[in-house]
Amino acid sequence: MKEIKKTWGKELIVANSEKYAGKVLVLDKGARSSVHRHLEKDETMLCIEGMVLLVIKEKTYWLEAYHDPVHIPPGSWHIFVGLEASRIVEFSTEDKEQDVERLTKSKAGSH
Repeated sequence: MKEIKKTWGKELIVANSEKYAGKVLVLDKGARSSVHRHLEKDETMLCIEGMVLLVIKEKTYWLEAYHDPVHIPPGSWHIFVGLEASRIVEFSTEDKEQDVERLTKSKAGSH
């Protein structure tokens, strides 16, 4: 498993191929991702620990452990915020760095 440090926590890459990708996003309390979108990537997020605020195209979702997953279609601007130290499982199509556009920078939280 590959670990990538992020301003908001870290990504644990479980799989990433031309057909699918799977990650665990470890989000620090109070941290937030950039406002961003993927032009090709199709994502579904499932919180497995903590509580996360997820905003997709001005619609707000509160992700709690093992409650309803949320789908993020390609091209949708979104941001996630760690209301608590949290873990999110991301199921998606292939993850490519060149597929992301960002409007803002990520913000660190507390460990």
